[in-house]
Amino acid sequence: MSMSSTETLASAWARIAEEVEFPAGYDGTASSEAHRSSEAIQEWMTREVEEALREADDPNAKTYTHEEVMQAMQERIDRVRDKPC
Repeated sequence: MSMSSTETLASAWARIAEEVEFPAGYDGTASSEAHRSSEAIQEWMTREVEEALREADDPNAKTYTHEEVMQAMQERIDRVRDKPC
């Protein structure tokens, strides 16, 4: 069964929050733990964007169709889900 884009985004967010140890049960209240986690998420997203831009600027970069990109993303998501906690 295919996941909706909202479910896919929620799954990716959950993985990122887990990786940066975002406080469990976060209710929006400011705390030093939430602030550190937010900074880690921002740094992680910045690195990912910078890497993607470097790859896109590479004159030898392979181009992909939308379908190929979506398939690769789904495979990554599936691999993350299959990893034991």
